[in-house]
Amino acid sequence: MHSVLVVIEPSPDNDGSVQPNQRQLFYPMMQELLKARKDIDRLGEHVLLIPVHNELFPYTEVCRICSGAGYKYRCIFFDEAPRWVPSKI
Repeated sequence: MHSVLVVIEPSPDNDGSVQPNQRQLFYPMMQELLKARKDIDRLGEHVLLIPVHNELFPYTEVCRICSGAGYKYRCIFFDEAPRWVPSKI
């Protein structure tokens, strides 16, 4: 497996299952992870491309941070490096 594309879905409403301070810690914890792991590509505000060359720790850490904040996420796993199509603009 080459990498994982993670799309984080922050939910504006809180059903009471997550403490408000856990949501407030989401961005600082995510920033700390992104500073420590220079190989994670931030493709958008809530979209990450995480390399997983024989190591799932960065991916599981992102999942842990999202789950702790009560955010849902979707993942696409790539067996090979994704081929990006550049825009013509």
